[in-house]
Amino acid sequence: MLYPSSGRLLDLRRGYRYLNDDSSGKTTSTNAAGYERESNYIYSPIGLEATYKMQNDWSIGASAEYDIFWWGRQNSHLSDANRGFADVENDQNEGYGVRGSLKLQKKGEKFDLILEPFIRYWNVAKSNDSNVTYAGVIVGYGYEPKNNTTEYGIKIGVKF
Repeated sequence: MLYPSSGRLLDLRRGYRYLNDDSSGKTTSTNAAGYERESNYIYSPIGLEATYKMQNDWSIGASAEYDIFWWGRQNSHLSDANRGFADVENDQNEGYGVRGSLKLQKKGEKFDLILEPFIRYWNVAKSNDSNVTYAGVIVGYGYEPKNNTTEYGIKIGVKF
């Protein structure tokens, strides 16, 4: 956003991403006990969106976004796997996200139809190390490894 009277040129909004991977009560193929893992990211999206109106009430649009990663935290509920373990928190400080989409829209008399294929990508660096304790005794350390996530799909919508 542009604020000519105040001299500020950029307004960085904040976004929040939450992901819950809950395998508590389950076992892996190697018979390891599962646990719940929560992922939290704070970021600022910077992007562009454009729409072109065509004939017969059709329009096509595109969007692109870069997400500045400010902070992340992974909460691993190791006590779900074994009550002797304490839960672990790992902070993450480096990464980025990108996303994009194409939107095709048909304007109707009562509602609009929308078809929008999209892709989202996250690349997050290794977290800090945290102690892993069992019955109050440090038995090792844990960290969230460098990781990336790709999501893609198609949004189908109706706009009234």
